[in-house]
Amino acid sequence: MRLSKTTYNCLLSVLFILSSCGAFEEDDTPGTGELVEQIVSSIELEYNLADPDGDALRAIFYTYDSNKLLSVGQNFINDSSSFMLFSYDDNDLLDYIEVSNVQGTILHNYSFTKVTDKRSLVLKDGKPYMNVAYHSNSDLLYSVQNLGTNTTTFYTYEDGNLAQKTIFLEIIDDLDNAPDLRSVYSYSNYGTSIFATFLPLSSILILNEIEDYRLTNELSTSTHSVNDVNRYFTRNDSTKIEFRSILNEYTYPKTISMIYSIQDSAFHQIIHSISYVGDSSPF
Repeated sequence: MRLSKTTYNCLLSVLFILSSCGAFEEDDTPGTGELVEQIVSSIELEYNLADPDGDALRAIFYTYDSNKLLSVGQNFINDSSSFMLFSYDDNDLLDYIEVSNVQGTILHNYSFTKVTDKRSLVLKDGKPYMNVAYHSNSDLLYSVQNLGTNTTTFYTYEDGNLAQKTIFLEIIDDLDNAPDLRSVYSYSNYGTSIFATFLPLSSILILNEIEDYRLTNELSTSTHSVNDVNRYFTRNDSTKIEFRSILNEYTYPKTISMIYSIQDSAFHQIIHSISYVGDSSPF
């Protein structure tokens, strides 16, 4: 179901009031130690060691309705903003994303069409954008052919976590005789993923492929655990990403630092400060 213009304007106003007023402050109340499911409400980003691009993400805000992601608001370093609205089909599966600016002008739209039980086509502005395939025996993502970036990504899993991502800088249909370009993940035994309670892992991975969704691409690769260390390789360089997380009393990360290095020489750092629904706010 698509949102009315009035609902859209109300949501947009709330998101940007929150972002300008600093609505998401860390709760200093001592924890009770009880097991609590937390849902992310905002992530603020800080960049070190290298200046970010002018259109780099500064903050991202999430809203929900009926246990589904309803909207994502994004503020950028250059003071521009974008707003993503999500719609679902009768089976509660994502079927449409509308992207607009703060004035309400529609910039892009993405529609999801089921081709077979295990294959979907994503259209951007009515044109083919991604071919998505799922594993034959589960709902986990198997591959994404991104026609916008001319890349193909294959995914493998261990215990429901993404264990390996293989990225090719061309559109290919299978792994036979393909170059060996891999991202390999490992996970903490203690931390809980920031997206543990509201978004399937396949949806997280598909969102990462959509260019209008600007959250750091490899921030979260599991709906169970926080990333520990990730190494990924391209044709041109070998980059290591080291994850350092500070957890709150419920074992969800309140800060995630990603340090990028080549041959143990760090060249970039992104610090993510995370707030959850129910954290203290002025409202």
